[in-house]
Amino acid sequence: MKKIGITTSQMIMVDHSLCGNKKTSVNTLYVESIRRQGALPVILPCISSKEENQEYIKMCDGFLLTGGMDIAPLLYKEMPQSKCGPFDYEVDQSQLDLVKMILDSGKPVLAICRGMQQVNIALGGTLIQDIPSQKGYGNHSFDYDGNLVHAIEIEKDSLLYEILKKEELLVNSLHHQALGKLGEGMEIMAKAPDGIVEAAGIRERKILGVQWHPELLMEKGKDMNRLFQWLIETVE
Repeated sequence: MKKIGITTSQMIMVDHSLCGNKKTSVNTLYVESIRRQGALPVILPCISSKEENQEYIKMCDGFLLTGGMDIAPLLYKEMPQSKCGPFDYEVDQSQLDLVKMILDSGKPVLAICRGMQQVNIALGGTLIQDIPSQKGYGNHSFDYDGNLVHAIEIEKDSLLYEILKKEELLVNSLHHQALGKLGEGMEIMAKAPDGIVEAAGIRERKILGVQWHPELLMEKGKDMNRLFQWLIETVE
């Protein structure tokens, strides 16, 4: 059975009996999106050492980089802007190290929302820390119920088009940050009507990133399932 590593987030509990305790978590829908394709989900700690990362990379055949909080601007050599959301530097640094090692491994990657942003930073790119205040564009942090919010235009010669065979797709939208300067080798595969990058990756390195959340839309059609199918089928 193919094994897919899934990244996690760290939460600090605020319940009066557990206040201050840290919890490693992942949205169950990410796990289900891998299980539905007949692969084995492997849950990766949000903080791990280089030696542990090496073992996880050996263990897994591919990787699903999940969504989550904002990423520390220090990691792409910027100061935090006023509208930058909360971040966890320890987690961000550890996961950035892991992502760099994953990319070096050549194993396939499906990167969702924060995951695509991590890939971009790992390749030397930057982020728009807050779309409305820095770009004056529309609201992309719109809906947390998985509803369709806007269309994206897909580049016809892109890996995303090859997977979906569509030039336009309706997606949800749960982010206020986006890709800024592209990392080395990153190709834009889709944009929102206002120009925000909605998909990017590197075909030759089996890297596909999307800014929306396909795991929330699996029941709405086959398109989103095809993204997870691509990840599993690309595993050698």
